[in-house]
Amino acid sequence: MVLLGISHGDHEIVPEPGSARRVRDGEPADLNNPLHYPVEAICNVCGQPVRTERWLLAEWRHIAPEP
Repeated sequence: MVLLGISHGDHEIVPEPGSARRVRDGEPADLNNPLHYPVEAICNVCGQPVRTERWLLAEWRHIAPEP
């Protein structure tokens, strides 16, 4: 997995509501629960996967597709 910058294709990353999943097991994530991080979701703007590593002061980043 390669994390890309916080903006990708010149747009702000907005996670699609309901798409957040815990990285460790793929179960739905509660974004208000710090124990659920890291989290992956789908960008509501472009439909590509995004990820954030921690709960507070974290930035979402696009995930580069696997080669």
